[in-house]
Amino acid sequence: SAEVLVLNTPPTIDTLALDNEVPLTTDNVVGTATALDADEDEVTLAYLWKEAGGEKSVESAELTAADTSHGEVWTLTVTPSDEEEAGESAEVSVSIGNTEPVVTSVSITPETAYADSVLTAVVEATDADPEDVGSLTYTYEWAVNGTVIVGQDSDTLEGWFDKHDEVTVSVSAFDGYAHGEIETSDARTITNTVPAFTGVSLDPAEIFEATTVTCLPTGWTDVDGDTEGYVYAWLVGGQSIPLTSASIDGSQFDRGDTVSCSAQAYDGEAFGNILQSEVLDVGNTAPSVDSVTITPDDGVTTSSELTCTATTSDDDGETPTLSYAWSVEASGAALGGDSTTLTLSPSDVAPGDSVVCTV
Repeated sequence: SAEVLVLNTPPTIDTLALDNEVPLTTDNVVGTATALDADEDEVTLAYLWKEAGGEKSVESAELTAADTSHGEVWTLTVTPSDEEEAGESAEVSVSIGNTEPVVTSVSITPETAYADSVLTAVVEATDADPEDVGSLTYTYEWAVNGTVIVGQDSDTLEGWFDKHDEVTVSVSAFDGYAHGEIETSDARTITNTVPAFTGVSLDPAEIFEATTVTCLPTGWTDVDGDTEGYVYAWLVGGQSIPLTSASIDGSQFDRGDTVSCSAQAYDGEAFGNILQSEVLDVGNTAPSVDSVTITPDDGVTTSSELTCTATTSDDDGETPTLSYAWSVEASGAALGGDSTTLTLSPSDVAPGDSVVCTV
């Protein structure tokens, strides 16, 4: 007879698979293996993950997201063992893919924007790959009233909008490998700009009872290009009068009064600054002689007594005092009598004289 010793047969790996063959840095990866043993021994499996070219390793069937970074290649080695010895190992490798960055918020500053404002996109973003967070860059696309402004791809926008326009900005983040999804801000409505002006004066600079006085603003500015407009107020003798027109006349003031105006800029939507004019005194208006007649005006002889009659007016409503002067027209020689006399005695003239009365 003969004897033979039946030796132990080492176990072998039958199957080895990963639950995720294209993992990202946000994914866990789990390896699953099965083993065969010809002796039907109980087999244990030892799992070991190792990162290629590095010192990182994980003794587990599961490789967690916390252990990985994008671009790394990890190899899972599974070794079967029975009670006597270890069998031949099996391996499987996987590359960790890049996770796209995510824009978490995008807004436009300033909150109150005008036609001359510089709008700025304010962006917050995250990336599951920690090493990419500090190197994120962004692409910007601005739109006004829904129309994209071609070529405006920086984080600021200026000069492309007017009052009442609605401006949005769309942003995506780039981590050097991939662009994330595009996020669009809420619309920023452009506010009307308050108008302004630099000065106001009265025209003319000297005023009388018969003068029409105009309040004259100057130096209008409005970023929106709105039509120049003002609201007026008047002070006469230091008291407000119920007129808001640009001009007033003597029906609103008298000699000796003071007159001033104020103007406030108005563009049809908003009121701007208020400026006060100088204060002018209403001056005395010189009286005038409207007509002069001599009576009688026919059949005059050296025995006639001549009477000079004048009509007058005064814008201030005063009664003028008149002074008279008689003269011979041809020679200009003054005739006798008092300058306050309106009659001329026959003894002061000679036949053929042509007499003039000046009032």
